[in-house]
Amino acid sequence: MRVDSRGFPDICREQFTPVSEEAQQHIRQIKLTCNSLIGLCKSHQRPMGDAEVNRLLQLAVTYFENGSMWAVKALTSEDMYMNQKPTAASENDA
Repeated sequence: MRVDSRGFPDICREQFTPVSEEAQQHIRQIKLTCNSLIGLCKSHQRPMGDAEVNRLLQLAVTYFENGSMWAVKALTSEDMYMNQKPTAASENDA
C-alpha cells in the first residue's frame, strides 16, 4: 500500500496521478453521465412533494456522486496502468 509523505496510508492520494488522454476522456464521460443521471433525479424532486420520494431521489443522487468518485479513483489508480498488458498497437511501436 502506498503511503503519504507522513507515512500514513495514502487513501486520498496526496499526489495527483497523471493519466493518458484516453483516460481523461473516460473520466469526463463518467462525470457527464453521472451529472445527467443526477439532473434527472433532481428534476423529479418536489419541495412540497412526498417526503419518501424525495428521500429516495436524494439517495440516488448521493450514490451517483459516490459512483462517479470511485470510478474516477479507479481510472486514476497507478495500479490500473502498471498492471495493464500492452495492446497489439503498443507492442508494434516498440
